[in-house]
Amino acid sequence: MREAYAQADLASRTDLLSGLGNRRSAAQLIPAMVTTLREYLQFGHSERRLALLLVDIDAFKSINDRHGHRIGDRVIALVGQRIASMLRDGDLAVRWGGEEFLLVMHFDDEAQAWASADRLCREVAAHTLAVEDADDIRTTVSIGVACLPFDQGDWDAISWEQTLEIADAAMYIAKREGRNRAYGFRATGPLPEGFIERFRRDPEGAPALLPVELMRISGERC
Repeated sequence: MREAYAQADLASRTDLLSGLGNRRSAAQLIPAMVTTLREYLQFGHSERRLALLLVDIDAFKSINDRHGHRIGDRVIALVGQRIASMLRDGDLAVRWGGEEFLLVMHFDDEAQAWASADRLCREVAAHTLAVEDADDIRTTVSIGVACLPFDQGDWDAISWEQTLEIADAAMYIAKREGRNRAYGFRATGPLPEGFIERFRRDPEGAPALLPVELMRISGERC
């Protein structure tokens, strides 16, 4: 009985197409990851942080329209495999919804977060999907990155959900700049009161008004 319940619970937290976790599992696991890391930092490991990578498959609707949902499902599975290959112990990857994925990765140096996004962008672009009676499909992704805590000196400045909003804004900039690339936002100083509300109003204009910097992680097409 307990084993059956455990299997049912695991199935309820797993995305069948990608083999990764689903949004429900993220809602359960990310707060636990934050709590564990904050406890870890109490012992003096001050550089340890989390990176949120929001990944969106480029032109996914066109793939479905041209090749059908069966091929679209295979594309989701392919991207899921590439994402899974990036994970290390303690990291998390979920299908966030539709053609979006979320990675939560541990790092000690902010440069590792940027490098992981660049590597994933290139890894996906390097693999094609063979399709009968059609040219192979070359899939690409756009990635937005933000680190947690966003204000490195203050875990309570903004929540992980608000940090994910920042990664989402970076991802849409990557889309607008041509897709198949990665962008990120980083804090350059303590966050002022009302930061997230001001950021939401104009993410692209935020670096001129707020202590944030827009990072072009993959400056050219991956």
